[in-house]
Amino acid sequence: MIVANSGSSVTLLSPIPGLQIGASVLGIAGCPLTFAGCAHYKNTFNFLGFDLIPTINPFDGSASIG
Repeated sequence: MIVANSGSSVTLLSPIPGLQIGASVLGIAGCPLTFAGCAHYKNTFNFLGFDLIPTINPFDGSASIG
Protein backbone atom coordinates (compact mmCIF):
# COMPACT_ATOMS: atom_id res chain seq x y z
CA MET A 1 0.00 0.00 0.00
CA ILE A 2 1.31 3.43 -0.95
CA VAL A 3 1.11 5.80 2.02
CA ALA A 4 2.78 8.85 0.45
CA ASN A 5 4.11 10.08 -2.86
CA SER A 6 6.19 12.97 -4.14
CA GLY A 7 6.70 13.30 -7.87
CA SER A 8 7.78 9.88 -9.10
CA SER A 9 8.75 8.58 -5.62
CA VAL A 10 6.46 6.59 -3.36
CA THR A 11 6.57 5.48 0.26
CA LEU A 12 5.18 2.02 0.99
CA LEU A 13 3.45 0.90 4.18
CA SER A 14 5.77 -2.11 4.35
CA PRO A 15 8.59 -3.48 2.21
CA ILE A 16 7.97 -5.84 -0.70
CA PRO A 17 10.44 -8.77 -0.68
CA GLY A 18 12.86 -8.47 -3.58
CA LEU A 19 11.92 -4.89 -4.48
CA GLN A 20 15.01 -2.69 -4.52
CA ILE A 21 15.16 1.05 -3.86
CA GLY A 22 15.03 2.85 -7.20
CA ALA A 23 13.32 -0.03 -9.02
CA SER A 24 10.70 0.83 -11.63
CA VAL A 25 7.14 -0.17 -10.78
CA LEU A 26 3.72 0.25 -12.36
CA GLY A 27 0.93 1.55 -10.15
CA ILE A 28 -2.78 1.13 -10.77
CA ALA A 29 -5.35 3.16 -8.86
CA GLY A 30 -7.44 1.15 -6.45
CA CYS A 31 -11.13 1.45 -5.76
CA PRO A 32 -12.10 4.52 -3.70
CA LEU A 33 -15.03 2.49 -2.27
CA THR A 34 -17.56 5.15 -3.28
CA PHE A 35 -20.67 5.09 -5.45
CA ALA A 36 -19.02 7.63 -7.76
CA GLY A 37 -15.99 5.33 -8.09
CA CYS A 38 -18.24 2.44 -9.15
CA ALA A 39 -20.18 4.71 -11.52
CA HIS A 40 -16.93 5.70 -13.22
CA TYR A 41 -16.37 2.06 -14.17
CA LYS A 42 -20.09 1.38 -14.82
CA ASN A 43 -20.12 -1.04 -11.89
CA THR A 44 -22.77 0.46 -9.60
CA PHE A 45 -24.67 -2.84 -9.53
CA ASN A 46 -21.88 -4.24 -7.34
CA PHE A 47 -21.63 -1.23 -5.00
CA LEU A 48 -22.35 -2.43 -1.47
CA GLY A 49 -21.95 0.85 0.42
CA PHE A 50 -24.48 3.27 1.82
CA ASP A 51 -23.92 6.46 -0.16
CA LEU A 52 -27.47 7.78 0.20
CA ILE A 53 -27.58 7.96 4.01
CA PRO A 54 -28.28 11.61 4.91
CA THR A 55 -25.58 13.47 6.84
CA ILE A 56 -28.27 15.26 8.90
CA ASN A 57 -30.54 13.14 11.09
CA PRO A 58 -34.11 13.90 9.92
CA PHE A 59 -35.50 13.12 13.39
CA ASP A 60 -33.44 15.42 15.60
CA GLY A 61 -31.34 17.53 13.19
CA SER A 62 -28.00 16.27 14.53
CA ALA A 63 -25.12 15.81 12.12
CA SER A 64 -23.50 12.42 11.59
CA ILE A 65 -19.82 11.95 12.35
CA GLY A 66 -17.58 10.88 9.52
